[in-house]
Amino acid sequence: RFGLAQRTIAGLSEVLAHADIPILSDQWLRVRDPYEAYRAEEVYGTSYQSWEHPIDTFLMPAVERAIHERSLVNTAIQRFAQSKIKKTGGSNVTPWHGLMLTNRSYLVSAAIPYVLGKHELAHKMGMLGSNFAVGAHVLTGGNNFLEQGFEGGDLGWKLAKFFGAESKYGKAAGAVAGVMFAEAIRTVRGNEEWKPERTKRRWAMEDYFDRLTYLKYKGLYEEAAKRAKDEEGFDVEKYIEESKEADDKAKKKQEYYQSLKDRLKRNSRNQPLQKAYLKLLNKQKNAVEENKIIENVGQWGRTAMLYRKAMNSTMFGLTEDSSWGEIVSALPQNDREFFMEFVKERDKDKRKKILDTVSPQLRKALQMAWKMDLDKEETNEEYFTKHKLPDATWAGWRPDVDMQGIEA
Repeated sequence: RFGLAQRTIAGLSEVLAHADIPILSDQWLRVRDPYEAYRAEEVYGTSYQSWEHPIDTFLMPAVERAIHERSLVNTAIQRFAQSKIKKTGGSNVTPWHGLMLTNRSYLVSAAIPYVLGKHELAHKMGMLGSNFAVGAHVLTGGNNFLEQGFEGGDLGWKLAKFFGAESKYGKAAGAVAGVMFAEAIRTVRGNEEWKPERTKRRWAMEDYFDRLTYLKYKGLYEEAAKRAKDEEGFDVEKYIEESKEADDKAKKKQEYYQSLKDRLKRNSRNQPLQKAYLKLLNKQKNAVEENKIIENVGQWGRTAMLYRKAMNSTMFGLTEDSSWGEIVSALPQNDREFFMEFVKERDKDKRKKILDTVSPQLRKALQMAWKMDLDKEETNEEYFTKHKLPDATWAGWRPDVDMQGIEA
């Protein structure tokens, strides 16, 4: 249907659209799949920027992305541009522009002097920033063994030259030492991908408040359930257990009637008879829904069940029986939209890549949705031996206080 030229152009356009090119990919194209968007906005960057907090929302995310997204392409282009600049003596600014477009660390470091018209200073600052990013990238373990070794060798060569090595043998020794050092770091770190401390602190804070929210509503639920039993004669736990059993039976009956309907639609050629049977099956299916346990529940009983629902709508409170609604509402706000996109993934390798990147909360939600074994989770007793648990006078325990407001 499409010619070779059209397919080639389309392929190159797709590569360009998804390439991490500073300014172009951040401001103009912004063509990212959900995985790329999550990495750029939730892990190594930020989904919002504010001039009230320029360091936290502009500078640090830019530096962290520059460190993590360093690649062999950056190093190759940097080498080529440097040789061109040396030959022309800096009169040709095209290599400088090439570095700024392809090297995030060069761009971050050179931006201010370049805007002020100090092009030579901009290049020096850009090279300094780029070399710093190489060192930081190596120290964080790189992206794979091949790239880590190459970057380590390049760094070792530059350091040997900086410290006075004149001969090629001295620089080569520095490169070999750099490769060995870089590969040792990669071996120690394994395949674990480096993530900024800023991001890990945010995830830890979300986990902390999630556990506090669980404990808050667990305490409120237990108190309300006790009062429902003492004052209204209503056993909340018994009611919930009976309701669950009734729901399970109803679900099985509905699935049975649905399977009969599907078979009837496929196999029956007698239209009047088919319609009569379908009408009967629909009536039976609807009757199942109407026969669920219905009881008059008092105020404390209703309150207890509301608190129980809130308790089970936390990440810590989720179980294998949790509904999709409970999973989505338990997730941090920023993770909800990504969950709905990631959960559609069917490829096992891509699922693993997603799980290795996302927050612990989103990782748990996806493992539940994909019917995978969950990671071992600390109990609250273990967790709060290492983290501060507010005392009984803390305002956050009150039912009228919004925990999200306190977290913000």
